Amino acid sequence: MTAPAITVTPATRCKDAAALLVRHRISALPVVEADGRLVGLVSEADLLPLETGPDPRSQATPLTPRSDPVPRRVDEVMMTDVYTVDEDADVGVIAQRMLEAGVKRFPVTRGDRVVGIVSRHDLLRVLARTDGDVEAEVTRALAEEGMRLTSLRVRVRDGVVELEGGGDRQTLRLAEILARSVPGVLDVRRVSSGESAE
Repeated sequence: MTAPAITVTPATRCKDAAALLVRHRISALPVVEADGRLVGLVSEADLLPLETGPDPRSQATPLTPRSDPVPRRVDEVMMTDVYTVDEDADVGVIAQRMLEAGVKRFPVTRGDRVVGIVSRHDLLRVLARTDGDVEAEVTRALAEEGMRLTSLRVRVRDGVVELEGGGDRQTLRLAEILARSVPGVLDVRRVSSGESAE
């Protein structure tokens, strides 16, 4: 996640929120009260309708004046029904929820307070981790659990962890679970000596 999240308050002017989105190259801002409590989310899609009027010079007939006032504050355009994730949420679960909900980001909360924001871009950074980094972290995770790495070899190719070597079924199952817990691991395969999961 990105932390701390760049936030606005309900009273923030729409133009100021738009300027923050542009300056930070982000697509949404959590809307929080002074105490940090999440009350909404304002996105590019919420602000874009404010700029949809056509150029009057391109129209053959005069434009009809607006019947409703132009929204000026974030609380006039923000979404209040916001999907969030807990700060301890699993990366895979977050990705699944994003796909199911069709959203690009989730505010990350601790209780009802915003502590960060996780976006599709953040999840892609996990996917983009090098095989070397993933392999080192898998190896470290196994070593921290006291697994003897002399009898179990770890190799990572394109995000797929190959576990090669001996050990009882329970040890190999634990190794697989630990490997799957490492961000950037796409799959785990057990291979026998001399075999490679190409």
